[in-house]
Amino acid sequence: MTVFSFENVIILRMKIKRKTYNKIKKYSLITLCILILVGIFYSIFWTNFIKINNFVVEYDNQSYTNYLENELNKTLNEKYLKFIPKNNLLTYSGSEIKNITKKIITNAKSISIHPSSLHTVKIKITTYTPVFRLNNNEVIAMEGKIYEELNYINDLPVFIASSTPNINLINNILDLKEKINKVLFNINQIEINQDDNIIFANKDLDQKITFKKESDFKKIWSTLISAIDTDPLKQKLKNEKKNSYYIDLRIDNKVFYKFWPKAKHDIIAPNNYENATNTESN
Repeated sequence: MTVFSFENVIILRMKIKRKTYNKIKKYSLITLCILILVGIFYSIFWTNFIKINNFVVEYDNQSYTNYLENELNKTLNEKYLKFIPKNNLLTYSGSEIKNITKKIITNAKSISIHPSSLHTVKIKITTYTPVFRLNNNEVIAMEGKIYEELNYINDLPVFIASSTPNINLINNILDLKEKINKVLFNINQIEINQDDNIIFANKDLDQKITFKKESDFKKIWSTLISAIDTDPLKQKLKNEKKNSYYIDLRIDNKVFYKFWPKAKHDIIAPNNYENATNTESN
């Protein structure tokens, strides 16, 4: 037979109160955490605490900069799942910004996106450097990429070839082009024909230099500079530099050349070079 004493009753009541207290404490902590999370969620998504007011674009063409900023600012009114806004620092889409930027800034090489304040996101655009122009506004960059250039490109030499050159060939052509520009004529057209001959030509296409694509470019330059510093080619260039001429460097250690009176309608096509039989050799 169990005997209940006064002391036992008090201890039992204390145990019941302690369990109730622990439950209240537990539920209170859970409720507090929920309220804190709701508060954070609300302050982030439905207040102006980290709301993006605008995008700032760093790019060297102001008209395209303004247009891109306007297009990006339109995305601030969009939402995820119809209720989560995109216009704050935690929810803006970097991939979407890059896609929009690439469609407008076609010469963008790299795009850096980072917040510059609690209400502004900065987009910094690094562009490709065009070295040759193709048809319309298309160009070839130093890296061999073909893209549509937004800036002025008429000063670039025209490039004609059946395939895109690799980076090594581009660098070799650029290096040789700059050297020839200083000593002979400004190169405005570069062609790689079906026989893999590279042809440098001036604006009027009546002064040309040709050599093989697989040539050692340093050797091509040393052979050329040696020839133009030695008579009779040296004297020819001195007296007839403004006339039409071509210089053929396709045979190792030999330079063939021909001069004729300059005439706008008298332009020899590259594929007729080998038919010019009246050549002089150095």
